[in-house]
Amino acid sequence: MTAQSFLGIAPPPPKSYTEFISEMRDFVEAKGVAWNIPLDAQGLPHSGCDWDLRQLTNSHARYASRLNGFAVDEAMRDAAKAAGINSATLPQGAILGESTQDFIKAVVAQRCLLAQSPLVIRHKARIYRKLFSVTVKEPWDINGEDIERFLQLPHGDNKIYSVMGRLSNLVNERMLSLHCPLEVAIPDAFRVGAQIELSSRRGNEKLPDADALFELTRIVFQEVPLYHQDLI
Repeated sequence: MTAQSFLGIAPPPPKSYTEFISEMRDFVEAKGVAWNIPLDAQGLPHSGCDWDLRQLTNSHARYASRLNGFAVDEAMRDAAKAAGINSATLPQGAILGESTQDFIKAVVAQRCLLAQSPLVIRHKARIYRKLFSVTVKEPWDINGEDIERFLQLPHGDNKIYSVMGRLSNLVNERMLSLHCPLEVAIPDAFRVGAQIELSSRRGNEKLPDADALFELTRIVFQEVPLYHQDLI
């Protein structure tokens, strides 16, 4: 934690952070989608103003997947209070801050650039909202301990570990936090369980299912690497 954040004053974001937000905004607007999403008092988008993720991913899915606004997840905030987290470190209003909204939109846009499923991206956006429902920190001031504290709260969704792991990787690759590299410890029970499940399989049982294999093949042969890590 920096001296500024300790005093309750958010330090300025690093240049790499502002460049990331600007880059993703350019991508979204190039797709003909407005970056700003007007919200009502509950944090829900005004009619016709939410993003249709199909447009950003060139998806031909039959049904739209949308961001569904930026309301603070009250159940998550209540869970944090029940876990003994100081209320002063939690968002006080009904809507996430504007800078947090921009960060979530930028991460969502980056996932859209990778042509991930709109339905999957919508689920990830919901988890990002949950994360920022239990901290008042600016996105560029988040550290590994903040994410670990979030993971220790009750979720009932094991996918939350992989989503947070990939978010941490993105933050580190693009230097989006003042505290890079983020080091996030995945709970042993989850990690060991996954390893045992994989090691117990034999032969072609270790391969992904057909849809996942086709998607992997498509990415390898059709997608242009965006960053050095993508190229690797």
